[in-house]
Amino acid sequence: MYTIAIVDDDCYIGNMLEEVLTRAGYSVIRAYSGTEALMLFEQTQPDLVLLDLMLPGIDGLSVCRRLRREPRPLGGSLAAFFGHIYIQDRSSMLPPLALAPRTGEAVLDVCASPGSKSGFLAQLTGPTGFVLANEPAPARLGTLRANLHQCNLLQAATCSYGGENLPLVPSSWSAIQLDPPCSGWGTAEKHPRVLKLWQGDKLNSLTGLQRRLLRHAASLLAPGGRLVYSTCTTNEAENEAQVCFAEEELGLVREMLPPFPGFAWEERPGGAGTLRVDGEKSRAQGFYLALLRKTADSAGTAPMPP
Repeated sequence: MYTIAIVDDDCYIGNMLEEVLTRAGYSVIRAYSGTEALMLFEQTQPDLVLLDLMLPGIDGLSVCRRLRREPRPLGGSLAAFFGHIYIQDRSSMLPPLALAPRTGEAVLDVCASPGSKSGFLAQLTGPTGFVLANEPAPARLGTLRANLHQCNLLQAATCSYGGENLPLVPSSWSAIQLDPPCSGWGTAEKHPRVLKLWQGDKLNSLTGLQRRLLRHAASLLAPGGRLVYSTCTTNEAENEAQVCFAEEELGLVREMLPPFPGFAWEERPGGAGTLRVDGEKSRAQGFYLALLRKTADSAGTAPMPP
């Protein structure tokens, strides 16, 4: 039987979830603290964990669980409908973990829709934190707002501007997530057309947009602040080359990202300290992420050339 662990010190919410999931055919086990949960997981390996991120002893990585099997689509369950769980490709969970926002910190998500990363960031910052999720496309903005609303994240707000023109105070954000539009080659197993669609001039327009977004994000970053750059493509021109651009042209400094457990990694020239998910070996989307920091020396980031 499919086993779900509920880790929450709120008995009312826990009891409600247990009743709903038991009726749906799941086996449910309970823990009421982070310490109790860790002890429980040493004895049994649940297929999914529903976790209150605000419990003592809980960190961001512990909330991520791989869905191995399900008696029925869990994304259509009442638990998902009421925002207690959110299902996404596990590679997409990595950027918020790499940025690792502190409890109560304000985070800017420059290209936010559909909102899975914004929602995870809002959970990590907690109710005293704040996430500003930006999405320029009206249709995608609606999706972003719906997902954040469904997850009951009052600490997240949305806006709609071109990411390269966000009208925010320069050097004012200590944490920025930038997951820009990309060719999506890392999703080719599910969407094989992307390999033919994004070539030549179309690909050049993407890399140019990514650099404009990086330049503006760097200008919004406070000295000492952190920026995670990530894509779901395997294209080096959109990954390692863009990190080199951020270092050489914008004065940002690359920080070493330790590999996250449960993934297989690729190495490419120019990728030292960054992470590239081997999609086939990891049984996940191909993904790339880098952590960049703004130093006091790079505070005067060059403006966009005319």
